Amino acid sequence: MQKRSTLLAGIALVFLAGVFACVISLLVIPGIQLLPLYRIEPEDILPAKETLLLLHAPTPVDLERYKKTFPALDDVISDTPLDAIAIVQSDTETQSIGFIRKDEAWDGNSCEVGSYRIIRAETTFPCPAAAELDQFLSAGPRLSDDRAWRSLGSLPKGSWTFLKREAFPGAASLQQVIFGSMAFGTATHVLLFPENGTTVVRSWPTTPLASLGNASALVTPLKHPEMVFSFGNLAERNAELDHALTPDDRIILEGLLLQQLEDFAGPNASLEHGILPLIAQRSELHVGKTASGALSLLLSGTAQQGWNLDERLEELHRSFALRHPSTELLRFAFDEGRFPFQTLRLAEDEVRESEQIRGWSVEISRDNTDNSMLITAQSDRQIVLSNDPEALRRFLMEEGTEIPLPAGKKTLIGKTVAGMLFPNAWLGTLGMPETGKSIISIEQTGELRTVRISQIEN
Repeated sequence: MQKRSTLLAGIALVFLAGVFACVISLLVIPGIQLLPLYRIEPEDILPAKETLLLLHAPTPVDLERYKKTFPALDDVISDTPLDAIAIVQSDTETQSIGFIRKDEAWDGNSCEVGSYRIIRAETTFPCPAAAELDQFLSAGPRLSDDRAWRSLGSLPKGSWTFLKREAFPGAASLQQVIFGSMAFGTATHVLLFPENGTTVVRSWPTTPLASLGNASALVTPLKHPEMVFSFGNLAERNAELDHALTPDDRIILEGLLLQQLEDFAGPNASLEHGILPLIAQRSELHVGKTASGALSLLLSGTAQQGWNLDERLEELHRSFALRHPSTELLRFAFDEGRFPFQTLRLAEDEVRESEQIRGWSVEISRDNTDNSMLITAQSDRQIVLSNDPEALRRFLMEEGTEIPLPAGKKTLIGKTVAGMLFPNAWLGTLGMPETGKSIISIEQTGELRTVRISQIEN
């Protein structure tokens, strides 16, 4: 009898649990169905494939900037501020789609989805039902379901801009092409937004880059730096730059570099085979002006393994000696003077010095023609190359000026892979002011690259 009572009690509990589950389902499931409708955002409505640009809480400056690339934005811009605006491009047309909250005043044509009014240039257009959002504008996944969109990370609360790389304003100079290669790599999708006085750019997918370690600042030995670059691995950066250059860009850049290289290290120096392998890891480049206005240049890094560094550095000094060779007239005679002749020989007008500074072996070549210098310093596989003795001294004595890198609000999850300082003119594709300079940090988390840009006073 007791077993039977226990069995009946168990059946009763199962029955009550089933009833309770049904009640919960009746109460909760409608809420689940309504919740997505209430929380629908523009990215839940727009098609993933065709959406090139999405501006959230756009400012007048944002609208003016992107109207140059997408005049169709004018079709939905009005005196009423939009909460969001998008550019959707199909095979046959490019159109703008505006979004405004339903509780805001709007007397034009629109249709309602969730908490938004959708605005288009057409006088009338079908308004999608919540269950048919994947058919709006074109059939297929919505932007919020796209892997690239999700890979860009959480959205900020304020203003932000999402765009595909193909929609990015074109570079107007070689410097802007170089910056684009460093910031975006091979990314196809980009998210931009302001954060605590800095501009943040996230790009996906990008190739993971070598780390700079726990770098939180740039340290430059120059008193008046114009540009500073710090990379974990120089070959990685060069590969991304090479991918970004057009054939014409490459010709122009190679010409500029060859001229600077000859001035720095003579006519026989090779950038690809002579200079860059010497500073392949933890590479730094510092460019500025001396007090007299002359170019100040310092490169440092760790050399590739397997190189005879003494031999490589000696080759640079021999090349430097040929920058301004003088000539000597030599006279010869053969067969007791019966066959005299004369010839010109190049004579190296160069002074060499050597010294030791804090464990560094320093070699100095001085060109007496224009008083220029090539200075090399070596400590194990660490190499420094410079034309400025004061900059080299400050570098070896660790007397550099520290420039903090911009950092995010949260603890860095990824790794810092680059730090830079250069003129704002390099940042033209981001709509930055043309004057002044900016300090830039680049972080890498898997395939996601985050660039932080902070303007500094001159």
